[in-house]
Amino acid sequence: MTKSANLLEVISMCLLPKLSKNVDISENHVEYKIREDTLTSQFNVIMQLLNDMNNSEMTPDILSRLLILNLELQSVGPWFSEICKKCTEKLNKDFEGSYGYKLDNLLWHGDAVNSQKIFDKCLEDLHQKLTFEDFKKYPALHDVYYSIIQHIAEYKVDINPLKTIPISLLLIDDYILSNKIKGLKSCLIIMKCLTTESFQDGNYYEVIYGTLKKSTLDKDIDVTRLTLECLLQLLKIIPPGVQAKKTDDIFKRGLDQLYTEANLYRKAALFSFTTNLIEMQGVDCVNKKLLKSILCDNIDICCNDAVGEILLSDVLKVRMCGS
Repeated sequence: MTKSANLLEVISMCLLPKLSKNVDISENHVEYKIREDTLTSQFNVIMQLLNDMNNSEMTPDILSRLLILNLELQSVGPWFSEICKKCTEKLNKDFEGSYGYKLDNLLWHGDAVNSQKIFDKCLEDLHQKLTFEDFKKYPALHDVYYSIIQHIAEYKVDINPLKTIPISLLLIDDYILSNKIKGLKSCLIIMKCLTTESFQDGNYYEVIYGTLKKSTLDKDIDVTRLTLECLLQLLKIIPPGVQAKKTDDIFKRGLDQLYTEANLYRKAALFSFTTNLIEMQGVDCVNKKLLKSILCDNIDICCNDAVGEILLSDVLKVRMCGS
């Protein structure tokens, strides 16, 4: 076996194994202890193999797997232990000593490595494990994915929505709040890097739109705000031929929610979103009769000082835009 193949094998051994049961079934899984024992016996083998390899042997395959391992060792959860902390510190210290920068910062150094190939390989490996059936059996990789996506705009890599967003959508669809928020934040970060041309080879925007539409029903205020922000960003980059129809659809959905919503903070977020939609699409998207009824009802309740402090500013902004 070559050094490269041996290194890849040992790296795989040191990753958190696939859980036999979904992470949310229990806080304690036998795989956490298995991985800790493996790190104790095998991590030094990784360091020895790395010390024996020169720059030309550090292929995108090896660098991407090292990056995933490093980020997984930093992920927060019941699988994290003191040995994880020591291992990631050792990886970063030795990598910086050899290459002049920490492994954490690998994707920023396109001048020294092929960041596009490393990025693509990372996403490919993550998508092979974080599938609809199994993504809850690789909990640490949720953090790895978010860590990679978080600074995607700074890597100077080409971004394909089909290769980057699917994991975000899986997380958004999950009932666990932390997953939803992580998915929405990732989705927003990615979409801010996309343009209309990103969807020229298909209608993947329909899949994104469908997931975000479902997410508007969630009552958590952080989920609401992030979902609405994602929808606004998506509407900016979808093909012009479908933008008006999607805007009308989501505008009507927003008005329907405003008509029945009792939570004042969700109301404020929906009113702010409505203002942004009108500014984007113009008054043609406004169902004026329903909007007028909603505005009148909410101006009335803003006579209460406590309600007005939360709601009045956003209500008046919609009134000015839609008049």
